[in-house]
Amino acid sequence: MTRMAVALPLVLVACTGYIGDDSFGEPRTEPQAAPSPGTSPLSGPPPADDNPTLGTVSGARRLTNREYANTVAQLLGERLTESDMALYPENVASIYGNDYQQQTPSRTLIDGAETLGERLAAKAVTAAGREAFVGCRPAMAADATCMTTFLRAFGRRVLRRPVRADEVQFFLPRALARATADNDFYRGVEFLVRTLLQDLEFLYRIEAGQQVSPGIAKLTSHEVATRLSYLLWEGPPEDATGLPLAKLADEGKLRTRQEVRDAAQIMLAQTRGQAQLRRFHALWMGYDFLSTADAARVESSALVDRILFKDRGKRPWVDLFRIEESYVNEALAKQYGMTWPAGTRGYAWVPYGATPRKGVVSHASVLSHGVADEETSQIHRGKFALETFFCIDVPELTDELRMRIAMTPLPPSTGSDCKIDRARSRLDPSTLCSGCHRLLEPAGFGLENYDAAGRYRTQEPTTGCSILGVGEILGVGKFKGLGGGNGLPGMGDLMVDSQAVDSCGVKQYFRFAMGRYEADETAQIDALAGRFRQGRHDFTAMVLDLVSSEAFRYQKEVP
Repeated sequence: MTRMAVALPLVLVACTGYIGDDSFGEPRTEPQAAPSPGTSPLSGPPPADDNPTLGTVSGARRLTNREYANTVAQLLGERLTESDMALYPENVASIYGNDYQQQTPSRTLIDGAETLGERLAAKAVTAAGREAFVGCRPAMAADATCMTTFLRAFGRRVLRRPVRADEVQFFLPRALARATADNDFYRGVEFLVRTLLQDLEFLYRIEAGQQVSPGIAKLTSHEVATRLSYLLWEGPPEDATGLPLAKLADEGKLRTRQEVRDAAQIMLAQTRGQAQLRRFHALWMGYDFLSTADAARVESSALVDRILFKDRGKRPWVDLFRIEESYVNEALAKQYGMTWPAGTRGYAWVPYGATPRKGVVSHASVLSHGVADEETSQIHRGKFALETFFCIDVPELTDELRMRIAMTPLPPSTGSDCKIDRARSRLDPSTLCSGCHRLLEPAGFGLENYDAAGRYRTQEPTTGCSILGVGEILGVGKFKGLGGGNGLPGMGDLMVDSQAVDSCGVKQYFRFAMGRYEADETAQIDALAGRFRQGRHDFTAMVLDLVSSEAFRYQKEVP
C-alpha cells in the first residue's frame, strides 16, 4: 500500500498531509507549522479596506477531470486520452462537477492517480526532449546540482508554490538514490515526477492561509493565484499566458483587492477566460452535454457569446432571457415555426416574429430538460426551471416519504386523461405529496406548449387535450405568454422583472467559484447581486467583484 492510501482520507479532515509512493516505504516528514500571523511576506496583515469576517468556509478541492487534464498538459505537454481519464474519477454529484463536499476519497482515485503518475513519468523521461524538460545537463547519474534545479523548478509548478527546504531535503536524497541504483540520472527524475503527480497538493487545492484573527485566515498570494487560475482558466497559475501570475504570487502581489481584480481582468479578457465564462453558462443551463455541432448548442452558445462579449456594454446580461431573436439554421428555424430569410445559408440571427418565444428558455437546449418516456413532464420541467433559474431548491424524495406516499390512498380520479386533470389529485392540499407538487407542477405547466424538441403545440399529443400554457412560480408570481397562454415569453419576463434570475445567476456563479452550495453567505451574495444590478448587469464585472471580495480571498475555519 502506498502512503497515498493512508494519507488521502486524513488530509480531507486535517487539510494537511501528503501522498505518493517514495518507493522506499518511509513516511514523508510532517509538514512545517504555519507561520505566525502577519509574519509571511506573501501574506502579511490584512489591507485596511478589508473586512476579514466576510471570508467563507472552504475545503480541500480535488482537481476536476478537465482541470487535471489541463494541468498535466501544461506541466508535461501531454494530452490525456479517454482511457487515461477513465482512471481519474469524475464528480457527477453536482452540475459543476467541483463540489468538494461530494468529493469523497476512494480506492479508485488512489489507484488511478498512481497509475497515471507512473505512465506520465515514464513518458516524461523518454530520450526525445528529456534534457529540455529537466532544464540542465547532468554530469553524472547522481548529479545533485542538476537534480535540485529540476526539483525546485518542476516542484514549483506541480505544487503551485515554491518548494520548501524541508521538501528538498526529503525528495532529493531519494531521487539521487534511485538514480545511483540504476546508474541513470533520469530514473531519479522519473521518481520525482511520479511522486509529485501523486502528491496531495497536486491533486487537491489545499488552502491553509495566514491566520489574521481567531478562526479566520487570509489566503496567501500563491493560494489566491491558484483559485484565480482554476476558476477563470480551468488550469494552473503557470498556464496564465500573457500574465505572470506565478511571478506575481512569488512577489506577494496578489494580496489586495485591487491587485487581484487587475490580474483577473487581464485573465478574463483573454481567450481562455472567455471560454470559461461560456462553460459556466453551459453547465448552469444544462446544455454542456450536447455536441458542439448540435444546432441547439450552437444556438445557446451564440446567444451567451453575444450578450457576454460582443454586445457587452450595449445589452445587459438579463437580455439572455428576453431577447426576441435567435441564432439558428434553417432546420431549427422551421422546428420553431420561424420565418427563414430567403437565400440565407448556415446560421443567422432570425427574429422570433409571431412565434411565442423569448430568450434562452425558448431554446431546444433548455426545453429538452424535464422529459420522461420521450414526453414532457411538468413535474421534471418544473423542478429544472425552479432550481436552475430561480434557485428554489426542491426537497429530494426520501425513502421514508416514498413509503408513506405508497401507503396513502389518492383522492378519487376525475376520469379525465388530461394532464391538468390528472394533476388535481396531487395538488389537492389534503394529500401527503401536495406540498412539493404545488411548487413543481404550476411551474412546469407553463412550459407545456413546447415539446421536448422545442416545437410549439396547442394540444397534448396523446390525449388531444388543450394546453393552457399558463404557469406560476410559487412565491414569485404567475406567468403567461402571448394571448394569455404560451407561457415561455411570460416566464422570461417574470424572471427578469422579479429580479429572480439575476439573483440566481450570481448565486449559481458563487457555487461554481467556491465549489459548494452557499451556507451563511446570503449577505455577501445579496451584495454582489445588488452591485450587479447597479452596474447594468455586466456579468464580467460581477465576476471581478467576486474574486476581489473577502469571500474569495479569506476563509473561515469549518464550524
